[in-house]
Amino acid sequence: MQLYSYTGNRNVNFQALPGGKIKAMLINNPEKLQAITEHLAPLGDKNTVVDIFTATTQFPRKTIYSLRLYNKVFGSSHHVPFDKKNVEYLSSKLIPKVEQLNEKDIYWGENALFCAIKKFYAGGNLRYTEFFSNILKQNKEKGLELGAEAKKRFDKIWRD
Repeated sequence: MQLYSYTGNRNVNFQALPGGKIKAMLINNPEKLQAITEHLAPLGDKNTVVDIFTATTQFPRKTIYSLRLYNKVFGSSHHVPFDKKNVEYLSSKLIPKVEQLNEKDIYWGENALFCAIKKFYAGGNLRYTEFFSNILKQNKEKGLELGAEAKKRFDKIWRD
């Protein structure tokens, strides 16, 4: 079973987006924001968002930042880090890392997210599975659903 496959195919359903934190950081640099948006666009599903998330360490109390991926179809509470070992103390240091992301990185992130969603909702509890089905149904009514290629990968992971 190979979950993290890389096909190399470009798909019209692809259009990953920069998240709100990245947009806020680059509000005074629209050219850089446009370049990042154009860089991410062919790399992932149309509802996939790459953003900078914050956390706070306990001892010593410091804010740390990491680059993460989430999909609007499943909600922002379900996200995966691109590199668990590489956190930054300055969020601006993550902007160059966004520019270095490639299609394989996004595929890995999406598949890791799909696996995490499966683990969370399909753990044998029918109530969670029904709850998840309702989330997908409500988001579909709002126009939020996976593109064809991402849906194929998600369905394969969900079944395996």
